[in-house]
Amino acid sequence: MEQQVNLYQPILGAEKRLFSARAIGTGLGVLAACLALLAGYASWRAARVERAIAALEQQQAARLAFEGAATDPRLVPAYLAALGEEHALDGARFDHLVMRRAKPEEAPALTVFELGAPGLTLPEPEKAK
Repeated sequence: MEQQVNLYQPILGAEKRLFSARAIGTGLGVLAACLALLAGYASWRAARVERAIAALEQQQAARLAFEGAATDPRLVPAYLAALGEEHALDGARFDHLVMRRAKPEEAPALTVFELGAPGLTLPEPEKAK
């Protein structure tokens, strides 16, 4: 008796592809969406850092300090008196005055001083009319 064997079976012929066009397209879409979200977050973060830097720069600019050095310590009072007559500083209050002897690397100065006023902003110069 002869027996026929059918080698064509549908289950053996259908080949499943893991990386079909639809799967690749979906993966690329998800990847593009993730990259867009990452770029948006990076942009938001950079803008936030820039705003923080601008705020710090404003705070730093709002603190006015005069620094100087003198070869003759007797000149410091004359300098401070001249500052007192400066119209741009009318009404200004200074919170500290620091005077110290100059370090050897600061030569030829003998005295170093710093005069500071937190939050002091100089008024705009009056425009000639």
